[in-house]
Amino acid sequence: NTFTAYQKGQDRLRVAALQQQRMALARDLHDTVARDLGRASREAQKVLDRDPSLTELGDVVHRIHSASSQLR
Repeated sequence: NTFTAYQKGQDRLRVAALQQQRMALARDLHDTVARDLGRASREAQKVLDRDPSLTELGDVVHRIHSASSQLR
């Protein structure tokens, strides 16, 4: 009947709106994490360039690059 069809249509609209909201949140989270990883990588690399003896920092830089690659 008409009421049931209307209600099903409204349900589909709600589901679609929730999916769009989740996609927007995921995109925002991805962008934030990617930006923060890039910033951390640049800052750590600057310190490492000034003092190459900080081998542990080199390992951190490598892990940050790995995390960035996995995020992509």
